[in-house]
Amino acid sequence: MKLKPIDHQVVAVVGASSGIGRETALHFAQRGAKLVVSVHSESGFTSLVDEISQLDS
Repeated sequence: MKLKPIDHQVVAVVGASSGIGRETALHFAQRGAKLVVSVHSESGFTSLVDEISQLDS
């Protein structure tokens, strides 16, 4: 089975507002994946979005 490159995939991350989930989301974002995230807190989500947005700058 041949997989598409990461930058052509959608990755779902559960618990992306902190810890391993956050690091996983950032890892995939740095590599260009499209993300679908589940978070425990709105503030965690906001800071994650801010951090990912800065990757593109």
